[in-house]
Amino acid sequence: MNDIILHHYELSPYSEKIRALLGYCDLPWQSVLVSPSPPRPGLSPLTGGYRRIPVMQIGADIYCDTRLIAKKLAEISGHPELYPDDDEVRELTEWADTRLFQIAMTCSIGRQAYTNLKGYFTVREALRMTWDRVLMARGANMPKIGPRRAARELHDFLRDFEKRIAAGYCFGEQPCITDFAIYLSLYFSQVRLGAGHLDEYPAVLGWLERMIAIGHGHRSDITAKQALQIATESQPAAPSAGDCAPFAPGDVLRIAPADYGVDPTIGVLVGADADSWVLQREDSALGRLQVHFPKTGYSVSRQAAS
Repeated sequence: MNDIILHHYELSPYSEKIRALLGYCDLPWQSVLVSPSPPRPGLSPLTGGYRRIPVMQIGADIYCDTRLIAKKLAEISGHPELYPDDDEVRELTEWADTRLFQIAMTCSIGRQAYTNLKGYFTVREALRMTWDRVLMARGANMPKIGPRRAARELHDFLRDFEKRIAAGYCFGEQPCITDFAIYLSLYFSQVRLGAGHLDEYPAVLGWLERMIAIGHGHRSDITAKQALQIATESQPAAPSAGDCAPFAPGDVLRIAPADYGVDPTIGVLVGADADSWVLQREDSALGRLQVHFPKTGYSVSRQAAS
């Protein structure tokens, strides 16, 4: 197996979710740091348009969205316990990945947050990122929520969560994927932004300390150029010949997130399974690549012939 390469930036909340999973799975990985905002010339040739962070690369296979990246990490590390066969696990995880993140960010951005983040960016970088997020929000297909309502929803959740984690984690004595989905929002709000929403919930603070203590595994740094060279020298893995309906292998598809950051990737459908689509792309410099997308949360359509 080729090495795991994570394209990320240090302050990315969703990257923190994957870094913590890499720690839990005790996996070695290579880090490529990218800009918080496009353009990302060292990454866009791999994804073909997809703009969200993080992105995982294994040779010439590119995995988009933390839902899919997390499942792949559990699979290759032999940690099936991360995904109990339980509807409540699936529902709470999806809610945490989407709604919890939205409400936590909405009610955590304030003067203290800007003070805490000031040291991470130059003024120019901060302005560019702010403008990029404004433009991304304008094109988002998500319900709007105000700070007061977001704070109410967050504290309603935290009161329930305080009771839920009496056994240690969301669903028992060991963390599962739900813990990591919740962790990304609460970590960013409490530690990075300094919002203080968790201060009155001692059990939640204890859980957060346990999650942080998992660490990030065995990280080594490489450059974007090195990652592109690895893709050039690699061949994509044989795709799963699973359920492609309502499409067929060979169809040219356009796949994009359904909620925000909706930049599409276009490629030839070469495989699928219950959870994911696999598109093949040909890059003039890198050769043949496969880009993997989750089926949940994405819009998929046939691309008209040009």
